[in-house]
Amino acid sequence: MRELSFFMLIVLAVLVSGCSVGLDQEDIMRYVQRNHGIKVEVPREPKFGAKSPYGSTTVISKDDPTLQFEVFFQSGIGPFFSSISGDSFKEKSAFNKLNKDYQNSPLYGDFKDVGFQHSNLVDSTIYTHDYDENEKKATLYLFKEEGFALKDSDYQMLYEAMPYILRIQELLSAANYSFEKIVVNGEEYSEFKNMYEYDNSSARKFEIEVPIRNGLADIHSLSDMKNLIHNDHYYGSLNTDMLVKKHFFKRDYPVFEDTLAEIESLGFIRDENSYDPHFLSCDNYLQNEEIEKIDLTECQDYLLFLSIEVENDNYKSIVTEEGLEKWWQMVQKLKSSNLNIHRVQVELLNSSIYYVDLAFEDVKSVQSKEEMELIIMDEIGHLVK
Repeated sequence: MRELSFFMLIVLAVLVSGCSVGLDQEDIMRYVQRNHGIKVEVPREPKFGAKSPYGSTTVISKDDPTLQFEVFFQSGIGPFFSSISGDSFKEKSAFNKLNKDYQNSPLYGDFKDVGFQHSNLVDSTIYTHDYDENEKKATLYLFKEEGFALKDSDYQMLYEAMPYILRIQELLSAANYSFEKIVVNGEEYSEFKNMYEYDNSSARKFEIEVPIRNGLADIHSLSDMKNLIHNDHYYGSLNTDMLVKKHFFKRDYPVFEDTLAEIESLGFIRDENSYDPHFLSCDNYLQNEEIEKIDLTECQDYLLFLSIEVENDNYKSIVTEEGLEKWWQMVQKLKSSNLNIHRVQVELLNSSIYYVDLAFEDVKSVQSKEEMELIIMDEIGHLVK
Protein backbone atom coordinates (compact mmCIF):
# COMPACT_ATOMS: atom_id res chain seq x y z
CA MET A 1 0.00 0.00 0.00
CA ARG A 2 2.83 2.39 0.88
CA GLU A 3 4.53 1.58 -2.46
CA LEU A 4 1.29 2.30 -4.36
CA SER A 5 0.81 5.66 -2.62
CA PHE A 6 4.39 6.66 -3.43
CA PHE A 7 3.82 5.79 -7.11
CA MET A 8 0.62 7.87 -7.25
CA LEU A 9 2.44 10.85 -5.74
CA ILE A 10 5.05 10.67 -8.50
CA VAL A 11 2.34 10.49 -11.18
CA LEU A 12 0.46 13.48 -9.72
CA ALA A 13 3.64 15.57 -9.47
CA VAL A 14 4.48 14.86 -13.09
CA LEU A 15 0.97 15.73 -14.31
CA VAL A 16 0.95 19.05 -12.49
CA SER A 17 4.45 20.20 -13.45
CA GLY A 18 4.57 19.22 -17.11
CA CYS A 19 7.44 17.06 -18.34
CA SER A 20 8.91 14.85 -21.03
CA VAL A 21 6.10 12.93 -22.74
CA GLY A 22 7.65 9.49 -22.40
CA LEU A 23 8.22 9.58 -26.18
CA ASP A 24 11.69 10.37 -27.42
CA GLN A 25 13.06 11.58 -30.74
CA GLU A 26 13.59 8.02 -31.96
CA ASP A 27 9.88 7.26 -31.38
CA ILE A 28 8.91 10.28 -33.45
CA MET A 29 11.30 9.39 -36.28
CA ARG A 30 10.03 5.78 -36.40
CA TYR A 31 6.41 6.99 -36.48
CA VAL A 32 7.05 9.32 -39.46
CA GLN A 33 9.07 6.67 -41.33
CA ARG A 34 6.31 4.11 -40.82
CA ASN A 35 3.40 6.41 -41.74
CA HIS A 36 4.90 8.62 -44.45
CA GLY A 37 7.99 6.81 -45.67
CA ILE A 38 10.42 9.68 -45.04
CA LYS A 39 13.32 10.24 -42.68
CA VAL A 40 13.14 13.28 -40.43
CA GLU A 41 15.18 15.04 -37.79
CA VAL A 42 13.52 16.11 -34.55
CA PRO A 43 15.27 19.34 -33.43
CA ARG A 44 13.70 19.45 -29.97
CA GLU A 45 12.52 16.90 -27.44
CA PRO A 46 8.73 16.42 -27.39
CA LYS A 47 7.11 17.85 -24.24
CA PHE A 48 3.67 18.44 -22.81
CA GLY A 49 2.56 21.81 -21.53
CA ALA A 50 2.23 22.22 -17.77
CA LYS A 51 -1.55 21.70 -17.69
CA SER A 52 -2.38 20.14 -21.06
CA PRO A 53 -2.85 16.46 -21.92
CA TYR A 54 -1.73 17.35 -25.47
CA GLY A 55 1.65 18.17 -26.95
CA SER A 56 3.46 18.45 -30.26
CA THR A 57 6.93 18.65 -31.71
CA THR A 58 8.44 19.92 -34.94
CA VAL A 59 10.03 17.57 -37.45
CA ILE A 60 12.03 18.40 -40.59
CA SER A 61 12.48 16.16 -43.61
CA LYS A 62 16.08 15.05 -44.13
CA ASP A 63 15.65 14.76 -47.91
CA ASP A 64 13.88 18.12 -48.23
CA PRO A 65 14.71 20.51 -45.34
CA THR A 66 12.07 22.96 -46.62
CA LEU A 67 9.40 20.52 -45.45
CA GLN A 68 8.58 21.07 -41.79
CA PHE A 69 5.51 19.75 -40.00
CA GLU A 70 4.23 18.84 -36.54
CA VAL A 71 3.67 15.50 -34.84
CA PHE A 72 0.97 15.49 -32.15
CA PHE A 73 0.73 13.34 -29.03
CA GLN A 74 -1.53 12.95 -26.04
CA SER A 75 -1.28 11.47 -22.59
CA GLY A 76 -3.20 8.54 -21.26
CA ILE A 77 -2.94 8.24 -17.49
CA GLY A 78 0.13 10.41 -17.13
CA PRO A 79 3.06 10.72 -19.52
CA PHE A 80 4.07 7.08 -19.10
CA PHE A 81 1.10 6.14 -21.30
CA SER A 82 1.45 8.89 -23.91
CA SER A 83 0.91 8.11 -27.59
CA ILE A 84 1.26 9.80 -30.96
CA SER A 85 -2.15 10.94 -32.18
CA GLY A 86 -1.43 12.38 -35.62
CA ASP A 87 0.52 14.96 -37.61
CA SER A 88 0.22 17.84 -40.09
CA PHE A 89 2.24 16.12 -42.84
CA LYS A 90 -0.54 16.16 -45.45
CA GLU A 91 -1.32 19.86 -45.05
CA LYS A 92 2.29 21.03 -44.76
CA SER A 93 3.58 18.96 -47.69
CA ALA A 94 0.76 20.25 -49.93
CA PHE A 95 1.58 23.85 -48.98
CA ASN A 96 5.29 23.19 -49.45
CA LYS A 97 4.55 22.19 -53.06
CA LEU A 98 2.39 25.31 -53.47
CA ASN A 99 5.32 27.51 -52.36
CA LYS A 100 7.78 25.75 -54.67
CA ASP A 101 5.40 26.15 -57.61
CA TYR A 102 5.10 29.85 -56.75
CA GLN A 103 8.87 30.30 -56.61
CA ASN A 104 9.17 28.76 -60.07
CA SER A 105 6.43 30.99 -61.52
CA PRO A 106 6.61 34.39 -63.28
CA LEU A 107 4.88 35.93 -60.23
CA TYR A 108 8.00 35.31 -58.15
CA GLY A 109 9.99 37.20 -60.79
CA ASP A 110 7.52 40.09 -60.66
CA PHE A 111 8.35 40.66 -56.98
CA LYS A 112 12.07 40.55 -57.82
CA ASP A 113 11.56 43.21 -60.47
CA VAL A 114 9.94 45.50 -57.87
CA GLY A 115 12.95 45.10 -55.54
CA PHE A 116 12.18 42.10 -53.33
CA GLN A 117 15.13 39.82 -54.01
CA HIS A 118 13.42 36.79 -52.51
CA SER A 119 9.92 35.86 -51.38
CA ASN A 120 8.30 32.89 -49.72
CA LEU A 121 4.80 31.64 -48.97
CA VAL A 122 4.50 30.22 -45.44
CA ASP A 123 1.67 28.18 -43.98
CA SER A 124 0.88 30.09 -40.77
CA THR A 125 -2.02 27.87 -39.69
CA ILE A 126 -1.79 26.76 -36.08
CA TYR A 127 -2.63 23.08 -36.49
CA THR A 128 -4.24 21.39 -33.51
CA HIS A 129 -5.44 17.93 -32.57
CA ASP A 130 -8.99 18.92 -33.50
CA TYR A 131 -8.64 19.41 -37.27
CA ASP A 132 -12.19 20.79 -37.52
CA GLU A 133 -11.00 23.92 -35.72
CA ASN A 134 -8.08 24.67 -38.04
CA GLU A 135 -8.59 27.79 -40.14
CA LYS A 136 -5.98 27.67 -42.88
CA LYS A 137 -3.89 30.85 -42.96
CA ALA A 138 -0.84 31.88 -44.95
CA THR A 139 1.78 34.63 -44.88
CA LEU A 140 3.80 36.19 -47.69
CA TYR A 141 7.43 36.79 -46.69
CA LEU A 142 9.25 39.44 -48.72
CA PHE A 143 12.99 40.08 -48.42
CA LYS A 144 14.79 43.19 -49.60
CA GLU A 145 18.15 44.75 -49.02
CA GLU A 146 18.32 46.18 -45.47
CA GLY A 147 14.70 45.23 -44.78
CA PHE A 148 11.90 47.74 -44.26
CA ALA A 149 13.39 51.04 -43.11
CA LEU A 150 10.24 53.21 -42.89
CA LYS A 151 11.40 55.36 -45.78
CA ASP A 152 9.07 56.67 -48.48
CA SER A 153 10.83 54.45 -51.00
CA ASP A 154 9.97 51.37 -48.91
CA TYR A 155 6.29 52.23 -48.74
CA GLN A 156 6.41 52.94 -52.46
CA MET A 157 7.97 49.53 -53.15
CA LEU A 158 5.16 47.77 -51.31
CA TYR A 159 2.56 49.89 -53.09
CA GLU A 160 4.06 49.05 -56.49
CA ALA A 161 3.85 45.38 -55.55
CA MET A 162 0.09 45.60 -54.91
CA PRO A 163 -0.98 43.99 -58.23
CA TYR A 164 1.22 40.99 -57.43
CA ILE A 165 0.07 40.89 -53.78
CA LEU A 166 -3.53 40.66 -55.05
CA ARG A 167 -2.52 37.73 -57.25
CA ILE A 168 -1.00 36.05 -54.19
CA GLN A 169 -4.35 36.49 -52.47
CA GLU A 170 -6.08 34.77 -55.41
CA LEU A 171 -3.52 31.96 -55.40
CA LEU A 172 -4.01 31.32 -51.69
CA SER A 173 -7.80 31.57 -51.90
CA ALA A 174 -7.83 28.90 -54.64
CA ALA A 175 -5.96 26.63 -52.20
CA ASN A 176 -8.51 27.43 -49.43
CA TYR A 177 -6.11 29.59 -47.42
CA SER A 178 -6.87 33.04 -46.04
CA PHE A 179 -4.16 35.63 -46.59
CA GLU A 180 -3.23 36.64 -43.03
CA LYS A 181 -0.33 39.08 -43.39
CA ILE A 182 2.80 40.18 -45.24
CA VAL A 183 6.18 40.14 -43.50
CA VAL A 184 9.09 42.20 -44.81
CA ASN A 185 12.64 41.52 -43.64
CA GLY A 186 16.25 42.01 -44.67
CA GLU A 187 17.77 40.04 -47.51
CA GLU A 188 20.33 38.53 -45.12
CA TYR A 189 17.51 36.46 -43.54
CA SER A 190 16.13 35.10 -46.82
CA GLU A 191 18.14 31.88 -47.01
CA PHE A 192 16.32 30.00 -44.24
CA LYS A 193 15.37 26.45 -45.21
CA ASN A 194 12.32 26.24 -42.94
CA MET A 195 10.50 28.26 -40.31
CA TYR A 196 12.22 26.46 -37.43
CA GLU A 197 15.53 27.76 -38.73
CA TYR A 198 14.07 31.22 -39.30
CA ASP A 199 12.49 31.42 -35.85
CA ASN A 200 15.77 30.48 -34.17
CA SER A 201 17.69 33.25 -35.88
CA SER A 202 17.42 36.90 -34.85
CA ALA A 203 15.23 37.55 -37.88
CA ARG A 204 12.02 38.19 -35.95
CA LYS A 205 13.57 41.19 -34.21
CA PHE A 206 13.75 42.99 -37.53
CA GLU A 207 10.74 41.80 -39.51
CA ILE A 208 7.94 44.26 -40.27
CA GLU A 209 4.36 43.02 -40.30
CA VAL A 210 1.74 44.29 -42.71
CA PRO A 211 -1.52 42.89 -41.28
CA ILE A 212 -4.33 42.24 -43.74
CA ARG A 213 -7.73 42.70 -42.17
CA ASN A 214 -9.60 44.73 -44.76
CA GLY A 215 -9.76 44.05 -48.47
CA LEU A 216 -6.50 44.65 -50.29
CA ALA A 217 -8.51 45.82 -53.25
CA ASP A 218 -9.35 48.97 -51.24
CA ILE A 219 -5.74 50.19 -51.44
CA HIS A 220 -5.66 52.82 -54.18
CA SER A 221 -2.89 55.13 -53.02
CA LEU A 222 0.38 55.30 -51.12
CA SER A 223 -1.55 56.84 -48.23
CA ASP A 224 -3.86 53.80 -48.15
CA MET A 225 -0.80 51.55 -47.91
CA LYS A 226 0.59 53.55 -44.96
CA ASN A 227 -2.76 53.39 -43.20
CA LEU A 228 -2.89 49.62 -43.65
CA ILE A 229 0.53 49.24 -42.04
CA HIS A 230 0.11 51.72 -39.19
CA ASN A 231 -3.58 51.93 -38.37
CA ASP A 232 -5.11 48.57 -39.15
CA HIS A 233 -3.36 46.33 -36.65
CA TYR A 234 -4.52 43.66 -34.23
CA TYR A 235 -3.28 45.70 -31.29
CA GLY A 236 -4.19 49.22 -32.37
CA SER A 237 -1.28 51.67 -32.40
CA LEU A 238 1.22 49.05 -31.21
CA ASN A 239 2.21 48.34 -34.80
CA THR A 240 3.62 51.84 -35.34
CA ASP A 241 5.50 51.77 -32.03
CA MET A 242 7.02 48.40 -32.80
CA LEU A 243 7.99 49.34 -36.36
CA VAL A 244 9.93 52.36 -35.18
CA LYS A 245 11.56 50.45 -32.31
CA LYS A 246 12.70 47.79 -34.77
CA HIS A 247 13.97 50.48 -37.12
CA PHE A 248 16.22 52.05 -34.49
CA PHE A 249 17.20 48.72 -32.94
CA LYS A 250 18.49 47.39 -36.25
CA ARG A 251 20.27 50.61 -37.11
CA ASP A 252 21.79 51.55 -33.75
CA TYR A 253 22.38 48.30 -31.89
CA PRO A 254 25.69 47.64 -33.74
CA VAL A 255 26.90 51.03 -32.48
CA PHE A 256 26.20 49.94 -28.89
CA GLU A 257 27.41 46.33 -29.17
CA ASP A 258 30.94 46.91 -27.77
CA THR A 259 29.60 48.86 -24.78
CA LEU A 260 27.06 46.12 -24.12
CA ALA A 261 29.84 43.50 -24.10
CA GLU A 262 31.64 45.53 -21.39
CA ILE A 263 28.43 45.78 -19.35
CA GLU A 264 27.81 42.04 -19.69
CA SER A 265 31.29 41.35 -18.32
CA LEU A 266 30.07 42.98 -15.07
CA GLY A 267 27.24 40.44 -14.78
CA PHE A 268 24.50 42.49 -16.45
CA ILE A 269 22.99 40.73 -19.45
CA ARG A 270 20.56 41.87 -22.09
CA ASP A 271 16.97 41.27 -21.02
CA GLU A 272 15.13 39.94 -24.05
CA ASN A 273 12.23 38.57 -22.00
CA SER A 274 10.84 41.91 -20.88
CA TYR A 275 7.51 43.25 -22.12
CA ASP A 276 9.43 44.95 -24.92
CA PRO A 277 11.22 42.40 -27.14
CA HIS A 278 13.88 44.96 -28.06
CA PHE A 279 16.19 45.30 -25.08
CA LEU A 280 17.46 48.59 -26.54
CA SER A 281 14.54 50.67 -27.75
CA CYS A 282 13.71 54.21 -28.70
CA ASP A 283 11.84 55.42 -25.63
CA ASN A 284 8.36 56.96 -26.04
CA TYR A 285 9.42 58.27 -29.42
CA LEU A 286 5.97 58.07 -30.95
CA GLN A 287 3.89 59.51 -28.15
CA ASN A 288 1.08 61.59 -29.72
CA GLU A 289 2.94 61.75 -33.01
CA GLU A 290 1.75 60.95 -36.51
CA ILE A 291 3.99 58.78 -38.64
CA GLU A 292 4.29 61.43 -41.37
CA LYS A 293 5.72 63.92 -38.83
CA ILE A 294 8.39 61.67 -37.37
CA ASP A 295 12.01 62.41 -38.14
CA LEU A 296 13.47 58.93 -38.34
CA THR A 297 17.06 60.11 -38.57
CA GLU A 298 17.60 60.43 -34.83
CA CYS A 299 16.40 58.81 -31.62
CA GLN A 300 16.70 61.32 -28.79
CA ASP A 301 16.25 58.93 -25.85
CA TYR A 302 16.88 55.22 -25.43
CA LEU A 303 15.61 52.76 -22.87
CA LEU A 304 17.85 49.78 -22.07
CA PHE A 305 16.57 46.55 -20.50
CA LEU A 306 19.12 44.51 -18.56
CA SER A 307 18.95 41.67 -16.06
CA ILE A 308 21.25 40.33 -13.34
CA GLU A 309 21.25 37.23 -11.16
CA VAL A 310 20.60 37.65 -7.41
CA GLU A 311 22.21 34.53 -5.99
CA ASN A 312 20.24 32.83 -3.22
CA ASP A 313 17.83 35.82 -3.27
CA ASN A 314 20.46 37.78 -1.36
CA TYR A 315 19.48 41.37 -2.24
CA LYS A 316 21.87 42.69 0.37
CA SER A 317 24.73 41.66 -1.95
CA ILE A 318 23.66 44.44 -4.32
CA VAL A 319 24.44 47.19 -1.80
CA THR A 320 27.75 45.82 -0.51
CA GLU A 321 30.83 47.74 -1.55
CA GLU A 322 31.63 45.14 -4.21
CA GLY A 323 28.05 45.01 -5.46
CA LEU A 324 27.70 48.80 -5.71
CA GLU A 325 30.98 49.04 -7.60
CA LYS A 326 29.54 46.85 -10.40
CA TRP A 327 26.42 48.99 -10.63
CA TRP A 328 28.49 52.18 -10.63
CA GLN A 329 30.68 50.89 -13.46
CA MET A 330 27.56 49.93 -15.42
CA VAL A 331 26.11 53.42 -14.98
CA GLN A 332 29.40 55.05 -16.02
CA LYS A 333 29.56 52.98 -19.21
CA LEU A 334 25.99 54.00 -20.08
CA LYS A 335 26.77 57.67 -19.46
CA SER A 336 29.75 57.51 -21.81
CA SER A 337 27.91 55.49 -24.46
CA ASN A 338 27.73 56.80 -28.00
CA LEU A 339 23.94 56.46 -27.78
CA ASN A 340 21.83 58.70 -25.60
CA ILE A 341 20.57 56.12 -23.09
CA HIS A 342 18.25 58.03 -20.81
CA ARG A 343 16.73 55.18 -18.78
CA VAL A 344 17.82 51.70 -17.76
CA GLN A 345 15.64 49.02 -16.23
CA VAL A 346 17.27 45.98 -14.62
CA GLU A 347 15.31 42.82 -13.86
CA LEU A 348 16.63 41.13 -10.73
CA LEU A 349 16.56 37.40 -11.44
CA ASN A 350 15.70 35.37 -8.35
CA SER A 351 14.17 32.03 -7.42
CA SER A 352 10.67 33.53 -7.21
CA ILE A 353 8.12 33.60 -10.00
CA TYR A 354 7.62 37.32 -9.33
CA TYR A 355 9.55 40.03 -11.17
CA VAL A 356 11.62 42.54 -9.27
CA ASP A 357 12.77 45.49 -11.38
CA LEU A 358 15.15 48.27 -10.53
CA ALA A 359 15.02 51.37 -12.73
CA PHE A 360 17.18 54.44 -13.20
CA GLU A 361 14.83 56.99 -14.72
CA ASP A 362 17.59 59.46 -15.58
CA VAL A 363 20.97 57.73 -15.88
CA LYS A 364 22.94 60.90 -16.56
CA SER A 365 21.70 62.60 -13.40
CA VAL A 366 23.39 59.97 -11.20
CA GLN A 367 26.53 61.81 -10.11
CA SER A 368 27.84 59.66 -7.25
CA LYS A 369 27.74 56.19 -5.74
CA GLU A 370 25.77 57.64 -2.83
CA GLU A 371 23.01 58.85 -5.19
CA MET A 372 23.03 55.52 -6.95
CA GLU A 373 22.71 53.63 -3.66
CA LEU A 374 19.75 55.81 -2.62
CA ILE A 375 17.97 54.97 -5.88
CA ILE A 376 18.62 51.26 -5.41
CA MET A 377 17.53 51.23 -1.77
CA ASP A 378 14.41 53.22 -2.56
CA GLU A 379 13.28 50.43 -4.86
CA ILE A 380 14.52 47.27 -3.08
CA GLY A 381 15.09 48.43 0.51
CA HIS A 382 12.24 46.24 1.74
CA LEU A 383 14.02 43.19 0.26
CA VAL A 384 17.42 43.86 1.84
CA LYS A 385 17.86 41.70 4.94
